[in-house]
Amino acid sequence: MLAKPPSLGGSVISNTYQYMTDMHGFLRRDASARRKNRIVKFQLGPKKIYMVSEEKNIQTINRSSNGHEVNPGQARLGHGQHHVYSQYLQRTDHANALSDKYMELFNQRLSKQPLGEWRKVRLSDFFRRKMAEAALIALMGSRVVELNPDFWPATWGFARLAPQLMWGFAPMDGSQAMGDPG
Repeated sequence: MLAKPPSLGGSVISNTYQYMTDMHGFLRRDASARRKNRIVKFQLGPKKIYMVSEEKNIQTINRSSNGHEVNPGQARLGHGQHHVYSQYLQRTDHANALSDKYMELFNQRLSKQPLGEWRKVRLSDFFRRKMAEAALIALMGSRVVELNPDFWPATWGFARLAPQLMWGFAPMDGSQAMGDPG
């Protein structure tokens, strides 16, 4: 019989509260616990969570099991993503072309900023919009932004809400569902 992984410590309430109000501190606490034990369990609200480190442990989890084995000739889950990564993004020539395209697009956005005058700028907004848009267009082309002009506000709104959607927690700050991040 396999030993159960150690608990992160803290109560369901304290873990859930820290996760919702200080995610960075929560993840630091988890990383510290996983230095001693590569698998750590804890509970967030009604969900039992296992945080896993080390390649062999992650491979064990991702291995087919419970009647979901991959049959011969059948592509495994994530095969397409792995193929794109190994054939294109892992190769230096392709990665260099992608980063060159990103730099070209990001420089275009930087060149539109006024020179020689003082201006108040929220760096987080600038990075969320200009850098992220340059990265997306470099990777996928401009059509995705042309077809979806509200792509970034929706994306950042979703990113802010993803933990709530995943774990089922109510917003603690009274924020709007898909509003632009503040």
